[in-house]
Amino acid sequence: MPPGHVEVPGSNGPGASTGASGDQAPDPFTAKTPDGWTPKAGRRMLNHTFGRGSEVYLSQLGGTIRQSLDIWRFELSLEAMTDAEFEALPNMLFLGDDAVLMDLTGSFHGMNKVEIPDARLLIAARLDGATVTFCKLVGPKDEIAAHRDAFVQFCGSIRRTQ
Repeated sequence: MPPGHVEVPGSNGPGASTGASGDQAPDPFTAKTPDGWTPKAGRRMLNHTFGRGSEVYLSQLGGTIRQSLDIWRFELSLEAMTDAEFEALPNMLFLGDDAVLMDLTGSFHGMNKVEIPDARLLIAARLDGATVTFCKLVGPKDEIAAHRDAFVQFCGSIRRTQ
C-alpha cells in the first residue's frame, strides 16, 4: 500500500446508496451507481467492477495531486508529467467541485499485480485539505471507452455522507 493511503471499510450497492452492512463502518461517500456496475466487497470506498475485469473505486492518499497522478502514470510505464502536461489536464465535476481528469492508455501493471496489456486509465482527483481524494477507473481500453460517460456521471454524483 502506498504511503499515506487511507482505506475505509464499506461498499455501496446499485443506485443511490450509502453505508455498509454488518459491523463495517458506513462509507463516508455516496454516489449514483451506473447500470451494469457491480459492488465489490472489500475495504475500498465505492468499489465496483464491470465487464472483463474493469474496476472503479474511490479512495484517498496523502501528498499532492501531481505526485498521485504520477504514481498512476508509472503503472502504465510512463514518465512523470511535465509542467505543461499537468497544466493541460481538463477539469471535471467531482465531489461537487472541480477536479482534474487524467486519461491514459498503455500496458497497465498495477500495484496489486493486475496486468492489462491494452488498458485505459481514468482518474478524477482533487485536493481536500492535506488529502488527495480520487476516483480511479481501469480496465481494457475498449471497455473503458464504453464506460467513460458513466464514469464522468458517477464522479459528478459522488457526495460526502460524513
